[in-house]
Amino acid sequence: MWNKIKTLKGVPFIQIKTLMVGQTVYTDPKEITNQIGQFFYSNSIDSSLNPDFLKFKETQEMITLSSPTTTTSQGSILNDPITMSELNSSLEGKKSYSCGPDNIPFLFLQNISIKGKSLLLELYNDVWFSGIIPTLWKNASITPIPKKEQNRHKPSGYRPISVLCNLSKTLEKKVYNRLNWYVKRFNLLSPNQHGFRKFHSTSDCHVKIETEILESYANKQTMILISLDLQKAYDTVWRQRVLNILRKWHINGQMLPFITSFLKERSFQVRVNEHMSEKFDLENGVPQGSPLSILLFQAAINNLPDEVSHPVKSIMFADNTHIYLKGKNIKSMARQLQDCLNDLSKWCFHSGFIFSPEKPNV
Repeated sequence: MWNKIKTLKGVPFIQIKTLMVGQTVYTDPKEITNQIGQFFYSNSIDSSLNPDFLKFKETQEMITLSSPTTTTSQGSILNDPITMSELNSSLEGKKSYSCGPDNIPFLFLQNISIKGKSLLLELYNDVWFSGIIPTLWKNASITPIPKKEQNRHKPSGYRPISVLCNLSKTLEKKVYNRLNWYVKRFNLLSPNQHGFRKFHSTSDCHVKIETEILESYANKQTMILISLDLQKAYDTVWRQRVLNILRKWHINGQMLPFITSFLKERSFQVRVNEHMSEKFDLENGVPQGSPLSILLFQAAINNLPDEVSHPVKSIMFADNTHIYLKGKNIKSMARQLQDCLNDLSKWCFHSGFIFSPEKPNV
């Protein structure tokens, strides 16, 4: 019966009886949640970053703090008060029973009275114009889901599924819609990026690569393709980098303070059935589960294709990047691709990202 109730609330039932960390075996449910939380926390801490990048990061953030802040206006659509029409649009369509730390299901927000919606809209505009997001809204409830063919007795055998406060996600959806409109209007995202974009898909990447292969075959050329994945992509986003990019895109007004607050002081707790871990702070990264995070992540990696110089080409889908080259002189091609990889390594140093050593394919 309890499992059925949890299913109705959108909480999956996970059974973890034992967990091994090093040589220690944990059987207490509370300790199990804390150990899994500690593992997820370690993915975003500063000490896990490249020490050279960490020094660069600290220096750049000191420069940013001492720089004057511009406050130019951005026009009505980006920074105006949130409207009832926008609120209604954010509440349409989706049917979800899952609850975040605020314990408010999305279905409840969809069915509140007209007066309730007016009060909710007033609350959202208070947050929007103050640029201060409530602390509770920045906490996530994470359920560890077993990975396929992984050891379920180790924390690494689980992937985090994040559930955020529905009150916050509803507001973030409206902010995402505005920011996405701005990004599209001014064509700010790289055309090489096909992930999480309307009218783009993995099929586009596959078709383009297949076309390049067929062309190289028709011209009696060799084609070398290297596939690279960013390691712990969402967890390692350098937040100040994102804010700097938004400033370069001339985004400020209400939008920039809101996103600054959105990125700061994030936390999470691991939930395994009725057991909840202690709270962990996220030092880096963007929160999983938020529509706004997708666009902010895209901004963080947007200039990656700029490091790929002709004749090498690139195509991206989310955190996966393919670089490829066609030609007849394999030695020359290998040298050019190595030069490209060296440039991408420099990009990693300045961005804070790392390409996964376990997933490159040639």
